[in-house]
Amino acid sequence: MLLTGCGSSNADSNSDDTKNGRIFRLISSYDLLEPEHNGMFTLTEYGRLDFVDFDTLASMPVCDDPTCKHTPTAGSEDTLSEKDCQAYGKNGHPFIYNEKIYCLRLSDYGTDEGKYYQSSELWQCSINGADNRRICIFDKLTLPDYSKALLYDGSLYMLMIKQPYDTKMKDLEPSVELVRTDLKDGEVKYYGTVKSSYSIGGMMKGVSGGKVIFEVNYPETNIHFMDKVTKYAEENGVSEQDAMQHITANEKYSFDRYELEGDTFRKCEKQDLIGITESGCYYSENGKVRFIGSDNKEQVYEIDAKDFGFYDVGDHVYLFNSENAWLIDEQKRECHTLKDKPEIVFIKDGQAVVREFTTPELPYKKIAVQELIA
Repeated sequence: MLLTGCGSSNADSNSDDTKNGRIFRLISSYDLLEPEHNGMFTLTEYGRLDFVDFDTLASMPVCDDPTCKHTPTAGSEDTLSEKDCQAYGKNGHPFIYNEKIYCLRLSDYGTDEGKYYQSSELWQCSINGADNRRICIFDKLTLPDYSKALLYDGSLYMLMIKQPYDTKMKDLEPSVELVRTDLKDGEVKYYGTVKSSYSIGGMMKGVSGGKVIFEVNYPETNIHFMDKVTKYAEENGVSEQDAMQHITANEKYSFDRYELEGDTFRKCEKQDLIGITESGCYYSENGKVRFIGSDNKEQVYEIDAKDFGFYDVGDHVYLFNSENAWLIDEQKRECHTLKDKPEIVFIKDGQAVVREFTTPELPYKKIAVQELIA
């Protein structure tokens, strides 16, 4: 497999991050776009890393061994690694930087002062999946699959979880830790604890005004989840399963938003931030979407801004809720309602790559953006 770049840039050519016109990127463990390589990573069964080429819409394993079958041998499904196929063992937040693939891996548990912790490692390999080597270790820290890392100015920023366990492997109160690693030399910078709480989580949002923006969410009642379940079940005479469903559905959460500038992070305004792109910030305000551009110009879009998904899909923003879907053209600053709710993964030059599951062997197709607009 060979990934080829196709982008041009009008940005600072001396910057590794911006040489393809991207100021920052959010790194996910699921369906990660690689716009500069005109494609995206996907994970198949058993965590094999594939790359979808947006020109051909074909998906290929990240492995160039012509003798490899890219499938696990019987009995090895739970212990797959690059020893089975170069495309395995790379399912933790994979991304491309300077023509190398990076990913996170979990390490074994270790002990410290009578508590057990799991650590993480950042690995690097060649663009075809070979030549794997470890870059650095994040001691006692892990990054949940649901969370996103931030690639900005040659460094990877993460809100990692420090999860201690007692000698019986019961999870104790965790904390969210802000961490950065320099991809050039693997040096790790620990900024410190952001907040400690049971059921806590964190999410990188992006970069605005040269500051890294992130959020931490946590339940209003800081008690172990299973202790809440037991208490509710006993007080209300219901089963543990019913209590778990009730608490999951009714748990109230709070969040704090922070900005990192230099070596210092601090709390910042708590407007209802929907998302950040390189063009500016999107907020939910009075049931509508308010956009503040990097040029400080504002635009209000007549969108029902409640409980919807927000995705940066190239030169457009894709938003949807349970009933409708919209596209915002960031260059023209125009908003369009879509006919249906297509699962758009990327837009370039007026063409949208849409995922469909009606044909499993080729689940992607191209559609002109104009054909999607109502």
